[in-house]
Amino acid sequence: MRTAERKGMERGMKKGILDAAENLLRLGVSPDIVSEATGLSMDALNEIKLQLEKS
Repeated sequence: MRTAERKGMERGMKKGILDAAENLLRLGVSPDIVSEATGLSMDALNEIKLQLEKS
């Protein structure tokens, strides 16, 4: 696989994880569980929560 394809796949996977985390947080799932399920840090989840509160 070429480097550009690999980078594209990695970006797509990261976006999918972030989208899933956002959806789970919107549904009221505990940030601890979202962190465990996605591998995202609590800092990253807090940032997502702040963005959700602004919108």
